[in-house]
Amino acid sequence: MAVEQGVMAGFSAKEEEQLLRLLHRVVENLERRRGSALRRERIRAAASPGQVRV
Repeated sequence: MAVEQGVMAGFSAKEEEQLLRLLHRVVENLERRRGSALRRERIRAAASPGQVRV
């Protein structure tokens, strides 16, 4: 919490809200990409003969 307060110092409430919304969107996109990469890896492993399925 102290880190968030330090980062947000000097921003208006509206600017703070916009920054937090942007941060959440970035995190969601990263999570979605990581999930896609994991699915591709599972598909690749399943398609390879002699590989253990994940």
